Amino acid sequence: MKQPDKARMKRMISDMKKYWNTYDAQEGCLLYTDKTFIDDALYGLGVAIDPKKYFAAQGYDKFKAALLERLLPDAIEESKYEQTRTLLPCPFCGSKNLIIDPYYDESSVVCQDCKTDGPAGNYVECQRLWNKRPREKMIEAAGAAKAVIALEQNKLRSYIDCVAEAGCKARTEVFKT
Repeated sequence: MKQPDKARMKRMISDMKKYWNTYDAQEGCLLYTDKTFIDDALYGLGVAIDPKKYFAAQGYDKFKAALLERLLPDAIEESKYEQTRTLLPCPFCGSKNLIIDPYYDESSVVCQDCKTDGPAGNYVECQRLWNKRPREKMIEAAGAAKAVIALEQNKLRSYIDCVAEAGCKARTEVFKT
């Protein structure tokens, strides 16, 4: 098990204390709704964890996404298969047999039938990206590719049969003499 970085943890605690102490000087915070207070507290936590990555509004959005990815799988008591109710079928094979495979900071949707995966992103983002894939065109293209492969296989079989037949005729001619 990885040992915690004590210096980093001390810095984060110190930054969080400083952030909370700013509330003493703000009169407007007394008018916060519960939602605003929670959002602000989460923003402070994000900045304490990584001041550069989670700073400002865009940083808070990144932190919320990271937080959702971390907490959402733990909060949902359903199986991986039940978590995929909102996912569109696989764009390659049309299967609905999909799971969300979490891997550290990134997750991806995986088709259990054709093993297609991706695109990767946080837990919520990977689902959104999966659902944005153009489905019908990919399924049509896969069908067309299968048809071309079958046609080429038939041509190859015909060629092999022809060569085999020619070989048999040649052997017959050799043994007649």
